Amino acid sequence: AVLAPSRLPGRDVLHRAADYLVNRGAAERAIPLYLELRDPTCAGRALASEADRLVDLGQWDSLGDWLARLPDGTLGVEPRLLHNQAELAAARGRVKDAERGFSAAASMFAARSDPDRACGSMLAESVLAARRKDLAHAQVRALAASALATCSPTAKASCQGRRPLVAQRP
Repeated sequence: AVLAPSRLPGRDVLHRAADYLVNRGAAERAIPLYLELRDPTCAGRALASEADRLVDLGQWDSLGDWLARLPDGTLGVEPRLLHNQAELAAARGRVKDAERGFSAAASMFAARSDPDRACGSMLAESVLAARRKDLAHAQVRALAASALATCSPTAKASCQGRRPLVAQRP
């Protein structure tokens, strides 16, 4: 049965439904709804909380499609989205885009006092620079991550125990 246009739920009802989905752990269902409602802020926030899990599950196409539908302003507010976008760029062979994304994410993570994630972005950028034989840049970024980790016990543990996703590829 198809609902008559007058019986379709309104924007507020649909937005509350998307909020409900996020609160119940179904962000992957809420993100497309937020995008349809043209609410990139809520879509970006939901995607930022879900992106690492999507990568872990191999749902790169969904992540890439949703990231592509977000305006640059939304991506620039959430460093996790920039980092994930950079991972996708690296996986697709767009190394310069990936390096710029990791660099921007690292700066934003550091500005937000999130040394764990800043180290991860710096190390990913370092790996890409090393792969393209720019050893000076690779060393600078690795040393910056090391210096940051030295200042932060949680970042030190994080940087020592985590291999950036780009480091796992040949």
